Amino acid sequence: MEQPEPTVKFQVLREQARVRILEILDLIQGPKFLAIDPCLIGPLSLIIEMSVLKDHGVSKVGAVISNDMDFDCRDVIYIVRPTIQMMQTLSSQVHECIANGDKDHRYHLYMCPRVTTVCEKILMSNGVMGEFDIIEQLMIYLIPLENDLLSMQMERSFRELVLDRDFTMYHYIARAILQLEHVFGPIPIKEGKGIASSHVLRILKMLEEEDPDYVSEHPISEIQGAILIDREIDMITPLCTPLTYEALIDEVFGIANNIIKVAPKVLEKDDTDKPIQVSLTSSDSVYQEIRDLNFCVLKPLLVEKLEYIDSTYKEKDQQRTVEDLSKYMKKFKQAHKEAASVQNHLHLAIHITNETVKNPFFNQNLDIEHSIIMGDTDPMILDHIERLIGMGEDLYTVLRLLCLISVTQNGLKGKTFDFFRKEIIQSYGFETILTLSNLERAGLLKKQEVKSNWSNLMKSFRLINEDVNQRVPDDIAYAYAGYAPLSLRLIEMLYSTGWVNEAVRSLPGDYHTIRYDIDEQNNPGKPVVILFFLGGITFAEIAAVRYLNKRPESRKEFVIATTHIVNSHTFLTSVSEQIQNEIERSSID
Repeated sequence: MEQPEPTVKFQVLREQARVRILEILDLIQGPKFLAIDPCLIGPLSLIIEMSVLKDHGVSKVGAVISNDMDFDCRDVIYIVRPTIQMMQTLSSQVHECIANGDKDHRYHLYMCPRVTTVCEKILMSNGVMGEFDIIEQLMIYLIPLENDLLSMQMERSFRELVLDRDFTMYHYIARAILQLEHVFGPIPIKEGKGIASSHVLRILKMLEEEDPDYVSEHPISEIQGAILIDREIDMITPLCTPLTYEALIDEVFGIANNIIKVAPKVLEKDDTDKPIQVSLTSSDSVYQEIRDLNFCVLKPLLVEKLEYIDSTYKEKDQQRTVEDLSKYMKKFKQAHKEAASVQNHLHLAIHITNETVKNPFFNQNLDIEHSIIMGDTDPMILDHIERLIGMGEDLYTVLRLLCLISVTQNGLKGKTFDFFRKEIIQSYGFETILTLSNLERAGLLKKQEVKSNWSNLMKSFRLINEDVNQRVPDDIAYAYAGYAPLSLRLIEMLYSTGWVNEAVRSLPGDYHTIRYDIDEQNNPGKPVVILFFLGGITFAEIAAVRYLNKRPESRKEFVIATTHIVNSHTFLTSVSEQIQNEIERSSID
């Protein structure tokens, strides 16, 4: 079923960001060097094209990755995240230029999304504050990835929300919601569950109250509600193996800013040896149709499409009149447009099949995962994980299964925890101590101190549906082979029985709400509700939200907002800066 056009036109957020970037560029006459924080290059590419930058005087774009950069223009524009590390890098670059006698450069600094006091103090203490002609903020918070999907593209947000309890991130999220309200009108009902959600809503209320004319300036509201959900409430779902097409693409290739890079052989291209970029957006009608399907129905559907395209080509000689030929040409153009896309997705599907369902190792882990989710405590589960360590399998695979046991069972038994901690350190290196410590602090891998209530949660939230129809979905559990994401069951419960019950109270964090009496837009369609996931959302959860929107009985139009998109790999790496080096070292050894 095709995704309906959204009631609220969120693409205006992209246009506003684009206009602001062009204003910054046009303030400076002549050629300029645009130096971008590496973590912002992808997000900014979703807003503005390289060709447009050149039209506005940008002679070169570079990533701020080292202390020494060769600026070939007098004017240097920095667009960076306001982090301590980035401020130190900028300070070193400016000092390096001065030491080399390059005193004619003019530096312009834009921190995205805000200028922070800490960053200003670092620049001042490093003696470079006065070297910048401009230090301003570039308030880009939410970027539309799709018509129904907005992201802050902040990949460290889970770490900052759960490990660091960083109030800066709470403020960013609050201001992201405030930006939505400034553009589309105040949101009359805002509800949140979790530690971070409660903090964000308190900050948001304070920001709204700082402007006494806030509500009166926006008499009409286009968005009727916002629900904030902490990732910390449901750390199970990102650890589970998803089975929708888009989610498996992310697991196998890694989707970054709507793009994947694949080896030419995957797409059967022999005219290049460089990785090929494949864009994954709804502008590809084939992809829009198949992205949220369970993988089991994908290949037959693509083969059927290829056969239809082939039959369309063969119809050419059957046209008898000019009118017939005119109708045929419209059909032919559409078929020709889809042919390349179908071929690409068929190749991707074949590669994913070989990596997953045809891989015995993948299926073994899937069975173990299913047993863990069902609350099984069979010793064979731990034996399997021990074998993985002995075989030198990827550390993330080991950690994912151990974390899944820990989260569902409220921790590992003391002896089991100590045993696997020792095994991991011995097998993957002492550097993993920091990673294990962070996982423990985040509540992902810890010793059991209190008995698990997983069995009660499964029943209260109906988390297991083994009878779900994966081919023609009849429940959100289709996206995870019979497991229904707790995050989305929580949302379903809100609109059925409400959140004032023992099951919801047993989840981490408070329930917080803000309500205003505001005139809602007289819209004949469904009320628009923002689902804001703090700490990340998976592509399978996104597919499940879209399923909820498509149900005939659905009374809301859900639009997703998130700090970023995660999979099992990125979810675990986010809690440690060292883990990537550990993996690379262990693979070399």
